[in-house]
Amino acid sequence: PELPAGYDYDYINSEVIEKHLSVKDGRFVLPDGMSYRLLVLPESDTMRAEELKKLGKLVAAGGAVLGPAPTRSPSLENFPAADEEVKSLAAEIWKNPKVMTGIPLAQAFERLKVAPDVVVPADVLWKHRADETTDLYFLTNTRSSARTEMISFRTSDRTPELWWPETGKIQPIADYQFSDGRLRVPVSFDPQGSVFVVFRNART
Repeated sequence: PELPAGYDYDYINSEVIEKHLSVKDGRFVLPDGMSYRLLVLPESDTMRAEELKKLGKLVAAGGAVLGPAPTRSPSLENFPAADEEVKSLAAEIWKNPKVMTGIPLAQAFERLKVAPDVVVPADVLWKHRADETTDLYFLTNTRSSARTEMISFRTSDRTPELWWPETGKIQPIADYQFSDGRLRVPVSFDPQGSVFVVFRNART
């Protein structure tokens, strides 16, 4: 589905979901530390019973899901019993209010109270990675001219630094603005330049 501005995503396959995905504090978590607030299913009416069982465990643990309920198995193995098992499992899982269907992503984020991760102009590209102590944003200016933009981040408890990839220079930022649970940081870009905005030190 169409992704609203200020959010990002990764793809995940069935094998990883079944073998490696877990839920902690309402977030889907992978062993490498990556975590996600919402699991979006493809627009399909099929799902294997094994995958559906794991999905049920993830939802019971607090994971939020958006997508249609499957009605049949993609395989002819154990037909028609497999289809009946899929319907039964889906009916139980989709009773959970954490499972949403038939709404756009923007509405799902609103229900989960998930604000945009970062607010940037459309021609500034970004990626966000985080661990328990640090949030790291990689921003890229796609214009062929220098510019300064006020970038808004969904964070409130750490101070920002600029890390310049060409030189390795680390530059603390003092003139950021804080309001409504967001930090607004002035970022100056070189023509088609990139910079890391890093949050690692507690805000006092």
